[in-house]
Amino acid sequence: MLRSLLVPLMLGTIDHSALRIACGIAERQGGHVTALVGLNAISPMVGGWEYFPAGVYDTLDETAKSAAAAMARDVGEALKDEVVPHAVRVAGSFWLTPAEQAILHARLADLIVMGRSAKAQEPEKRLFGNVLLGAGRPLLIVPPMENATAAFEHVVVAWKPTREAARALHDAMPLLRQARTIDLLTITDGASDQARLEDEDADVLRYFTENGLAVNQVFRSRAGSSGQEILTYAARSRADLIVAGGYGHRRAAEQVFGGVTRSLFENAEIPVLFSH
Repeated sequence: MLRSLLVPLMLGTIDHSALRIACGIAERQGGHVTALVGLNAISPMVGGWEYFPAGVYDTLDETAKSAAAAMARDVGEALKDEVVPHAVRVAGSFWLTPAEQAILHARLADLIVMGRSAKAQEPEKRLFGNVLLGAGRPLLIVPPMENATAAFEHVVVAWKPTREAARALHDAMPLLRQARTIDLLTITDGASDQARLEDEDADVLRYFTENGLAVNQVFRSRAGSSGQEILTYAARSRADLIVAGGYGHRRAAEQVFGGVTRSLFENAEIPVLFSH
């Protein structure tokens, strides 16, 4: 079950679609929602100084606390009509990055729910990457949606026999149990590749059966990128949710993602559940 849902609101805006989806999942799962408000206090450059004048840090800290408290009140107002148990928490660690603040609170959540703007901006990409790779929890990305609903009736599972895809399948099981139809989608490189994958997929089909779930096995030959093939199939099949492994690794101070993960994050028009 997904009892504890965390919605990190770390970039100064309130994502109503993410909040609605999180509350919808919590209602179906008998869970609760915590909206996490966090702001980052950026210190000025020292420049020619060898020290900061007295009170600079205190002033920045007080300003961040005041702004976070105001945002927390606005988030509470946005949640006031929700029937599920919910709370608004201020991260408080204003000298950490948004991702570091989110990860501190995310590691004991059953599911992290994060919004994404219509055209993902660099701060969103950094937050997504750091939380996906650092939190160790499943991450549901919600794009802007006019009628955001957690009724995930038709789910597409983007499958290949990897650790990340297996983790995502396991993490999504509470949502899959409530779906009406599930498509297990495998992207192939042609007929010979499909024959090989049909044999390899026997175990995952058995996993669905053992969990009492019926699944429709689908193979699609790659015409373009795998990410675009998944998005095209999801749109044509009128899916409500995509489940996928989140592939990437840290390199110095940045995150490097596989093309499928990047494509799904930036371009999906329905929620995507990632696990790393």
